[in-house]
Amino acid sequence: MTVDIRGTNEKNKGALLMVEAVCERLGPHAELSANPFAASWETRARLGLRQTLHDFNAIRAANVVGDLVPGRLKERYGLVADNDLTGIVDASGFAYSDSFALGRHRREAVYGRRWAKRGVPKILLPQAFGPFNDPEKRKWCAEVVNQATVTFARDEKSLEYVRALAPGARVELSPDFTIGLSPQSGPNVLNGAVALVPNQKMVSEGILERQAYLDTMVELAQAARAHGLTELVVVLHEDDDVKLGTDLARLLDCPLRLPEPPRALKHTLGTASLVISSRFHAIVGALSQRVPTVAVGWSHKYAELLRDFDVPNWLWTPGSAAGDVLDAVLSDGEALNRLEVAHKTLTDRNDQMWETVISALGLPPRKESTGVI
Repeated sequence: MTVDIRGTNEKNKGALLMVEAVCERLGPHAELSANPFAASWETRARLGLRQTLHDFNAIRAANVVGDLVPGRLKERYGLVADNDLTGIVDASGFAYSDSFALGRHRREAVYGRRWAKRGVPKILLPQAFGPFNDPEKRKWCAEVVNQATVTFARDEKSLEYVRALAPGARVELSPDFTIGLSPQSGPNVLNGAVALVPNQKMVSEGILERQAYLDTMVELAQAARAHGLTELVVVLHEDDDVKLGTDLARLLDCPLRLPEPPRALKHTLGTASLVISSRFHAIVGALSQRVPTVAVGWSHKYAELLRDFDVPNWLWTPGSAAGDVLDAVLSDGEALNRLEVAHKTLTDRNDQMWETVISALGLPPRKESTGVI
């Protein structure tokens, strides 16, 4: 059996973390594949993924060509045609919403029609959804959800959005599925410094003007210094954030750490005394390691994540006073105990979700060896 992983990309460390989580949990049960848009050759080789013969720029042609490739060549080179797929898992994280391009919604719905005709199960793994106010985007997103065997919303607000979008679909609630993924040591250790993780989406999504966002991060850093946390490090989560992070490090006169592999980055964040982050999976990585965290977010998913970890007041919102936010985080004497309890609860729910996924995909307890390396 071969399951295709969709919705990820090489640019986003959170997306790569989700690929690793899928491989860890589904790899023992099935062959896994991904197209070159979802995972590079290096990532596929490292994780043992086959290559799905999909080309988003020529969907029909790629499917036709893929079906013509002889089976012995596919086995030899680890290739998978669309017709070979027996299951689909969509690990988008956050893609079905007014905030994202119509073309992607339409593409996934069109692919989904092909799988639905063959009876191939499709699972939308835990992710954020909505809002859906744009009629055209709403139409295509509804088709994507209605095609799914089961859709997992990552938070209560997303659950509300997706149930209104597709009332007849099977939709369940389950938290982010990278929470229990273990970190791996890398070259960077923060030794208790404050980690600041910027995100250019705070600007591109219109939450703040660029200078206002930099000023906000500086104010939060200065508030941390006022609490005696004087060592600061700007930690980059994505290549897209390099310019923003460079400017922030210059304003704070502090070191800059370039992006690392996702599990190494999670380890780095675990060595901080405090994380101030606008990147969702940096916040997940910090909270799952019981590191006090200020979330500076651009969508509903940030507030919902903090609720999952039972620290809802660790959120910066426009108009918040930096000192008040830091006081709320650093004066919460019971927070670390609550984070530990929440982590256990959330990972247990992850386990239940994976059991549902394995059953819905019809996967065996263990995959049979194919001899492909």
